[in-house]
Amino acid sequence: MIQSASYGDGVVMTRLEGKGNGENDVALTPESEAALLASGSGKLASVTYQGGMGPVSVRVIDPLSVPDAEFELRVLGEAGDLDEGEDVNWVLTNLTMLDTAMSASDSAKAIVTSDRTIDVLNEQLILQWGLGVTCQQKVYSSGDEVATPLGSSITFSNPQEPWLQGIPDAEGFVENNWIRSGTQEGDAESPYELTYDDLMDEEELYEGFLGGTWAPYSVVSYTNADVEDPATGATYEFLPLYAPTRDDLKRVQQWNTPESTTSVDVVFTSDRSKWTRCPVLEMQPNDILAQNATGASGTIEKMNLRRHKSVDKFGRTVDDADVNQGDATMVSGTGMGWFPGYAIDLATGERLNMAFGEDSWLSADNGKDMIWNPSSNRQYMGGQHWIYIFKSGQAASGQGNRMPPYDRGQFIMNELGDNPGITNEKKVFRDCAWVGSARSNPDFPMLSVEDGLIPNETRVSLRVARAYDKYSANVIDTDNVDNAKNFWDPLYTFSTSDVATRSEEVAVLEEMLEEINVVPNPYYAYSQYETSKLDNRVKIVNLPEVCTVRIYNLSGTLVRTYSKADPLTYVDWDLKNEANVPIAGGVYIIHIDVPGVGQAVRKWFGVMRPVDLDNF
Repeated sequence: MIQSASYGDGVVMTRLEGKGNGENDVALTPESEAALLASGSGKLASVTYQGGMGPVSVRVIDPLSVPDAEFELRVLGEAGDLDEGEDVNWVLTNLTMLDTAMSASDSAKAIVTSDRTIDVLNEQLILQWGLGVTCQQKVYSSGDEVATPLGSSITFSNPQEPWLQGIPDAEGFVENNWIRSGTQEGDAESPYELTYDDLMDEEELYEGFLGGTWAPYSVVSYTNADVEDPATGATYEFLPLYAPTRDDLKRVQQWNTPESTTSVDVVFTSDRSKWTRCPVLEMQPNDILAQNATGASGTIEKMNLRRHKSVDKFGRTVDDADVNQGDATMVSGTGMGWFPGYAIDLATGERLNMAFGEDSWLSADNGKDMIWNPSSNRQYMGGQHWIYIFKSGQAASGQGNRMPPYDRGQFIMNELGDNPGITNEKKVFRDCAWVGSARSNPDFPMLSVEDGLIPNETRVSLRVARAYDKYSANVIDTDNVDNAKNFWDPLYTFSTSDVATRSEEVAVLEEMLEEINVVPNPYYAYSQYETSKLDNRVKIVNLPEVCTVRIYNLSGTLVRTYSKADPLTYVDWDLKNEANVPIAGGVYIIHIDVPGVGQAVRKWFGVMRPVDLDNF
């Protein structure tokens, strides 16, 4: 028997339709992630999640009862409606059992329906298959300000070189108070806490998210160039958003509701084939100090495209003399660069668009080169290389005029390219999901752009609770269910072949033949198994349930035979022959025959002691 899993182990799960993760932590398999990066559309028809990290919790509760089978899990609402989880059940089908069913009653045994609707937290135990299923809908009420955070982490492939640092959120009238959490109202004397008029994140859930270095877009502060700190007279500008007088733009944050903040992985890598083409945003609010392209007219506002020629993955512009014209990474135009990595939405399995910022006035802190290479300068926020992650607005709204999955930054470029207005900016930033801060670690500096920038691959994981909902990788409008298998509601498949317990495995038995032994060996007149001074005893151990043990002397004469057919794993030999006569000391050959498996031969040496009658 081989027990492949332990209690609590999860299964590898593939999502075919639908999205969301309830309150489960999720992670794609490396194979799915690689396929997604190779996809030209930024999405896949199906994605696979690591064992125990799927959108629905399916775990082993009885390892010995798990069959080797294929399963399908459907979340079924009224006419495909999943709102609030009411009247919504899940159905688990054992496809292997269904395929071999001989009657209607057998088919019925292959299908299990949830005892309760998914608006109730409940783990249903399916004892006949040794599995437990938990699927609870996450519902946000109108009073919820932000998405429920599940956890955050940063993982370096080389933990000895933590090269990436952030800008932890602070409190009070300071430049790095950039996350809007708590109960302090923004006012004319507090430019650091301004978002829109209503308070956000009153419970301060995101003040310490990943050490206060990443936050949802909806809780990020903006600077106001018209407001000065009454204590110093200074205007603080090192914040990731900007809205000087335009209420319409700052209210973009209000559209980023709890349902729109999604679970993402942001991966930093030196592998250029995985880099993300994206806009570079100007973070300098003073148009006099900001870089202005030659011949350009008008002013450039913070959060618009940098007025710098677009660059390739080596930071070269198209007219650089040393450019290799055959380089497929070359781009033309203005304001486009490359982020050294990528972002993935774990709820939908989509690759996401990104942007990063630079303060072109801070050239000493790498703010003018169109490359994501933050400095270690705390005072100037590392050159303001803020990171922006945009969710797929198309998947969220079902509308084709919203932000798509990764399109090499084309949607953002079209909206912000030439003289963008408030409407264009709203189109872009209404789908901004996350803002991340960045500084390099002075003890572990970043590499040169020629060497790939990133010292070791690093993954930032940001997890929030998301409702189960409709999603299709094939159509934007999920009301069109013509080709849907489950109304585009969540549909998953998984196999238990990796966690099923296997019995009567001949290969395992053949390996176990090597474990058969005789103890003690050699035997010097005594053993710990003996019960009296007239008792002589050794054990032949690690035997299967059924076998035949034959003991021979060196001349080939059969001394003793044991036919074993019991669950014990050993045989006691009292060192006597078939006639119940004690054997002489010497070398003996022990042959074990296991039917249908094989044979094992062991040599044993024993020294016998004479019977001491004076003790009786």
